[in-house]
Amino acid sequence: SKDSYPFFDTISIEINQGIDSMQTIKIPVQVIKKVVANSQKIEGELNVHIPGNGSRVARDVKMQVKFGEICLQAHPRGITTPRTKERTDLPLTIVHLSEVHSSNKKEALGWTLLTTLPVRNIDEAHEVMKYYRMRWTIELYFKSLKTGCNVEKC
Repeated sequence: SKDSYPFFDTISIEINQGIDSMQTIKIPVQVIKKVVANSQKIEGELNVHIPGNGSRVARDVKMQVKFGEICLQAHPRGITTPRTKERTDLPLTIVHLSEVHSSNKKEALGWTLLTTLPVRNIDEAHEVMKYYRMRWTIELYFKSLKTGCNVEKC
């Protein structure tokens, strides 16, 4: 039997479809949880420095790393329209990092990252994690431009 997933229990990701085109797709959360759960093998551990902010003290944590692959089918129901005929299957890698030995289980870190980059070993998983951390820095930069500098009102 095929798995069915509720529409409302999805995450949205944006896929670059060329220079001028982005497409938002939805992936059922259960699909991601299933890949993480089926990736029982812990591929390794990474030491990660978590910087402090106004409400969080800086700390160093050890993260367990798992990864696995999924493929989003271009035409999962076999339906092709003029708008979707150029689509191709999209292989994605899920990298899951979870904090080891957290003193506070409520605040234990857990990151699930989606990427189109191949991840075959712990070093490649570490690279993906660093890219996502850089992306967060960029997000904070743009937030400060919008809220602190009122760039959108210029």
